[in-house]
Amino acid sequence: MLTSCNKDRNIYRIDVFSRAREKEIVTQPVYQLEEWQTYRWESSDRFYALDIKQDLFGEWSVCCAWGSLFSRRGAFRTKAVASKDEAARLFQKTAKTREKRGYRMV
Repeated sequence: MLTSCNKDRNIYRIDVFSRAREKEIVTQPVYQLEEWQTYRWESSDRFYALDIKQDLFGEWSVCCAWGSLFSRRGAFRTKAVASKDEAARLFQKTAKTREKRGYRMV
């Protein structure tokens, strides 16, 4: 959005948004690709996958997908976690649950 003001018969055009952008400090997220992990479990006809990775803003998240091996039915869920350590605890809990239900890690 451009605004104009008249000062001593000279017209100045000021881009209001560019001045606001100059004051902001923009930081790029740091991605730790070597820390991302993918796990997959399968039973006789079902699968469960768990990904530990960072989202667009560099925050850690746990993505879970599950469904049938023989059809396209399934679902997907993403959970934001505070740290990679919390994601590791969630993985351990999930691994224990999957083993109890007859899944094996692939």
